[in-house]
Amino acid sequence: MFKTFVRGAGATALAVGLLAGGGALAAPAHAASVAPAALTAPAAINPATQLTVKSISTQLDNLSDRALVFSGAGCKTLEFYVAIKFGDRATGNYTLTTDVARGNTAVAKVTTKNTGLGKATICPSKSNQRYGYPWHLGWVSANVEYWDANNQRKWVRTTWKVTSKTFAVKAALKGPISAQRRGNNVTFTVKPTYFSDKYQKWVAYNPTGATLQYKSGSTWRSVKTLRFSGGKAVYTHYSPSSRLWRINVPVKTWVVGGQSSGLYI
Repeated sequence: MFKTFVRGAGATALAVGLLAGGGALAAPAHAASVAPAALTAPAAINPATQLTVKSISTQLDNLSDRALVFSGAGCKTLEFYVAIKFGDRATGNYTLTTDVARGNTAVAKVTTKNTGLGKATICPSKSNQRYGYPWHLGWVSANVEYWDANNQRKWVRTTWKVTSKTFAVKAALKGPISAQRRGNNVTFTVKPTYFSDKYQKWVAYNPTGATLQYKSGSTWRSVKTLRFSGGKAVYTHYSPSSRLWRINVPVKTWVVGGQSSGLYI
């Protein structure tokens, strides 16, 4: 079974416990911003150059693959943090509505208020929220309260575009590996499945680049790149002595990867 795959039907899971809602957010990453072109504001300041995003981060920033992984039907909530600054002016209440984009298309929105924290709902069953493509934050609509040089309360409303780190929405992967020895030959059978965004169930998976490996000392060595058909690969290898074996499945843009647990035969 795959150590790094999603737990379900006896399988183990990628990033289990790391994607739980309400998890600690990573340290905010700086986001470049494009200043608004024209605004009406007091002459004492120039909001066109002073209103910017100070920091931006997601709940996935502390994960190496920055992926939101689905192993069951339905939607998931993803937390965001968006903080702004208005030059050296003190800001009061503010509301930001930011596009969550899949590729170049906005497919969801996240609203952040005074704390900077907000949530977006991601549903791969929707045709515009399928797996694959880099996801990121796009246009920000801001409604910001501040105090001008005369200590007068003002409001500024504008939109601008931010550049954020990308993240991924992917399928979980699971599948048993079995082996049978006959004399000096060992036959391996692998049947991987992934959780489909369209069908919302586990379906057969034919991974490319998956390799059969054995352990030599502290090193895993590949002996065969497996070919899958109908979600199944069968391979017989000459191995007169017993060894520790595993399957390595590479990561794809739309599905997680990982290694199976060792099988000694």
